[in-house]
Amino acid sequence: MKNPLTLPPSGSYLSDPDLVVNADQSLWMYYRAVIGGSNVIDVMRSGDGHTWSAPVTVVTVPSHTLVSPAVVRRGTAWQMWSVNAGSPGCSAASTTIERRTSGDGLTWSSPTTVALVQPGQNIWHIDVQWVPARA
Repeated sequence: MKNPLTLPPSGSYLSDPDLVVNADQSLWMYYRAVIGGSNVIDVMRSGDGHTWSAPVTVVTVPSHTLVSPAVVRRGTAWQMWSVNAGSPGCSAASTTIERRTSGDGLTWSSPTTVALVQPGQNIWHIDVQWVPARA
């Protein structure tokens, strides 16, 4: 196994990994690459946790409008939840939560804003899980 699994282009950085177990038991690792004025969401896949595919770009948006992607797979439906901090990024006065959908985990819809507000809090890093009992 290669460590690290991938490196960012010169002058950029990687952050916010999220790991999903697919129906075939393969691992899918989504992460954010901050490259110039863009946030690029890539995915790498592995059947054994040791050998990983090359990164595949699945979403590209202006910085920092997609931070902390959290991906959930339920049946054939995929959902990507993320934080939109706008161009200020870490210094944003407020953030919103957005959700994208996909049928294959690779091609994602445009985002919709989620009505999740925590008064007095600036949401930054999130994690999402499907809880069957709560639907």
